[in-house]
Amino acid sequence: MWVSNLEELGLRQADPIYKLVSATGALSDILQTKCQQLTVQVISHHAINHNFFREVYLLGDGIPWVHAITTAPLDTYLKFKTEFDNLGNNLLGKTLLYSRPHLRSAFEYAIIDGYLARKSTFSLEHYQIYIQEKFVNQVFLNITS
Repeated sequence: MWVSNLEELGLRQADPIYKLVSATGALSDILQTKCQQLTVQVISHHAINHNFFREVYLLGDGIPWVHAITTAPLDTYLKFKTEFDNLGNNLLGKTLLYSRPHLRSAFEYAIIDGYLARKSTFSLEHYQIYIQEKFVNQVFLNITS
């Protein structure tokens, strides 16, 4: 079940992970300050019926920290086809999202498979990109304090 604030999941602002999970800027910018090297491991990247789907892990110094799924409908995929098709192991935020004016919806939060997760929608020129991020390693409890 998705909720609108972390308190509904039992987290408090004093909890080390709270600040990281609720940060509205580029998650990769925050993560890059917590490791020597932030990399992207692509699990899946394709267009299905011209809808875009990408599943990745963000790795901090080789350790999976975040499991992210990005989806975009046909009109968004066609508008940004070149960017989507050429992402490779690059960060989506740096390549597409934060390099253009955008609006981001409020986060929704959930516990998925025992891990804290968040999701939001980016609107770029009225085109929608949906992102779900699951924080898959307890290392965040140590790096966020």
